[in-house]
Amino acid sequence: MPALAGEHASEALHTLGRQLGMHVAATRPDALDISSVSPESLEREKNVLTEQAKASGRPDNVIAKMVEGRVQKFYEEVALLEQVWVHDGKSR
Repeated sequence: MPALAGEHASEALHTLGRQLGMHVAATRPDALDISSVSPESLEREKNVLTEQAKASGRPDNVIAKMVEGRVQKFYEEVALLEQVWVHDGKSR
């Protein structure tokens, strides 16, 4: 990683480590990435989202799309690599 090479590498690593620690403390991710989200957690979330969507009275095909979109939001909340970086508000 070129930004971490040279005479200021130690300072850059220290800053990155501190920011990463603050991000994790603030967002409390449950998994590193989408593939690491536990199947049980995902299934529980899908069930809750499906019940909420059914309460809207929409057709099943619309409910499926609603749940799909909300699952993506769920991943953004629980998977570290999907989260918005708290220090600048930008996605990966």
